[in-house]
Amino acid sequence: MTVVILHSEPRRLSYLCQEMPELEVEKKLDLGAYPKLLIRWGVNEGPDPDCAVVINRAKALQLLPEARKVWQKNNINLHSRSCYRRYSIYMFDLLPVLILRQEIGSRATVVVGVNSSKETREATALAARALHVLGLDFAAVDIRLCSQGRLGVAAVNVAPRDSRLLAQALVEPIRRRLREVELRQTMSIFQRANPAYLDKAVSIGADPEFMLRDNRTGKMLMASTFFPREGTVGCDSRFVKGTVSGYPLAELRPAPSYSPLQLTDNIRRAMELALRLSPYGNIEWRGGSMPFRKFPIGGHIHFAGVLVSGQLLRAFDNYLAIPLLLIEEGHTAALRRAKYGYLGDFRMKVHGGFEYRTPSSWLISPEIATATLCLAKVIASEYHVLRHDVFACPEAQVAFAAADRAYFTSHFRELWADIRTTSTFALYARVLEVLEEMILAGRTWSEKADIRRAWGLRIPRSRIYR
Repeated sequence: MTVVILHSEPRRLSYLCQEMPELEVEKKLDLGAYPKLLIRWGVNEGPDPDCAVVINRAKALQLLPEARKVWQKNNINLHSRSCYRRYSIYMFDLLPVLILRQEIGSRATVVVGVNSSKETREATALAARALHVLGLDFAAVDIRLCSQGRLGVAAVNVAPRDSRLLAQALVEPIRRRLREVELRQTMSIFQRANPAYLDKAVSIGADPEFMLRDNRTGKMLMASTFFPREGTVGCDSRFVKGTVSGYPLAELRPAPSYSPLQLTDNIRRAMELALRLSPYGNIEWRGGSMPFRKFPIGGHIHFAGVLVSGQLLRAFDNYLAIPLLLIEEGHTAALRRAKYGYLGDFRMKVHGGFEYRTPSSWLISPEIATATLCLAKVIASEYHVLRHDVFACPEAQVAFAAADRAYFTSHFRELWADIRTTSTFALYARVLEVLEEMILAGRTWSEKADIRRAWGLRIPRSRIYR
């Protein structure tokens, strides 16, 4: 068995079976069956087999009656009664495969592309988030645009009606996911022969942000005063109007690499360039979650060579976001998560990869930056063997938003034990010990530190910016 779909009425998937004759559709999974990929089309009975990758896990489907409560706990917009546009967004592995738009009062339904408008992109991102907090991967999500211009989630259908349009849209995503599953299952063979095999499978990049502060006045300085919009050192797209208008967030865009250690070196070179562009002793650089009130910043990490999926994003949430939460400053981390850095936050990139956007800016020190990037590399390389999901419990999602370190401290040892069992961990064990030691000692980073000092940059103390 390769791909098995569980459906309460197998005959109702006739269109999909015509498009993919290799599929097996069953009411329930036999005890002796070992599929590589199992898709639950609304069927939540029976256990999930350990040997298979499961799209829509049984426990996630069982959480559906509590969907609205979970969305409310995660501050996800719900639709209001008055709306004038509806999107039916069919998601597979948290990516849109088919988007239908309908104006309220009209029978006409139009197929639209994800990049057809800003509204469509925002609706798709909302649909992905609504599924992710439920632990789901595949569903039709009903998104409504209300009369105030706000998008809201109306419903999720985990057993959408089969149609030729949907069947054709699902063929390539299912086959692509199967290829990824088969690749992951063969990796262990290559790893035994060469422990460093996975080191060349996934490339990693980043665009961490920081902000500038005048240490004489304590005031924020605009990054655009010193840095261009584009380039290795640039400014984030957020523009602020005021007494002094400009772009306040500085951003490093180092060259990506297969090695997170090389990526750290590339970040250092980008920082040296930034220092040449702002060569003043009194201009401090600040990282973390929110160096200035109302200005959250991030440490987005980019990946190529690995397929984005609900399974991968859950691994990042558990094995990367939780350790970073345990070393963040809790107050500013909680403030940031009111709008940014929520669980499973990702964005597809034009180069074909994607970025994981949940972490705050880990530029605080070279040791923390290196450990963060190495941990991200381990997870991206071996997410298929990292199975714990603390966030299957909605209370954990609330605790994450509140940056509740006490809640997650008890989970850390179990999560870290999983990380240690991976072969890729051995390549970066020495670097990762820094992160482990900080967490076990209960130490957190300081957002008041000048990251130029932490990185050992040569600060021109005699030059003062006025």
